[in-house]
Amino acid sequence: MRIQHVSVPMPLGGNDEIRRFYGETLGFTEIVPPSVLGQERFVWWAVGDGGHELHCYTMDPYVKSQPSQHFCIQVDDGPAAREKLVAAGYSVNEEPGINNRPRFSTADPFGNKVEVTEIIGQYS
Repeated sequence: MRIQHVSVPMPLGGNDEIRRFYGETLGFTEIVPPSVLGQERFVWWAVGDGGHELHCYTMDPYVKSQPSQHFCIQVDDGPAAREKLVAAGYSVNEEPGINNRPRFSTADPFGNKVEVTEIIGQYS
């Protein structure tokens, strides 16, 4: 069993901004959602090489997620990911330390929290 996808909301008209964040900045690969869903309402991403996906969908009216609600991506180089986000104009926030799991968080253009971690060993 594994998580196949995570969904996050965006307001109507947010497709270009969401593409800049997840595609250009984080490097996710855009995939075409099923046409039966109405493709203009969705932007889908392949995340990594394990068949995991992120589905961004329009919400009207848009309701921002709760501050603690988030998903986490694992990267090979946390400092490089941080630098790329900051260079693209996104803020990063420190998260409480976990042994062998350096991490920080950011938010997509619509306030959806994204945690970024690097796993360098067991946390226990």
